[in-house]
Amino acid sequence: MRIGLTYDLRADYLAAGYSELETAEFERPDTIEALAKTLASLGHRVEKIGNVQKLTRRLATGKRWDLVFNICEGLNGFRREAQVPALLDAYGIPYARSPIRS
Repeated sequence: MRIGLTYDLRADYLAAGYSELETAEFERPDTIEALAKTLASLGHRVEKIGNVQKLTRRLATGKRWDLVFNICEGLNGFRREAQVPALLDAYGIPYARSPIRS
């Protein structure tokens, strides 16, 4: 199975000028590597995608996956964790994680 992995890498946002507080829930590279390695060990082909902006660019070029494993937190808005699921729903791509909370 081709699995895409979406995540918010803390270092990317810090480099873009966001604060330590704004990026507190974002991931470290070793977390992303561990997830990718675990999924690959189960026989899946894993593609590290990154944040919602990177996902959007890849979808626009026609890229698709059998499943997206989503751990994006999002950055803006009350329903920030719903950004990636909403985008994947629009493209009909199944995903796991980051449930929409009320």
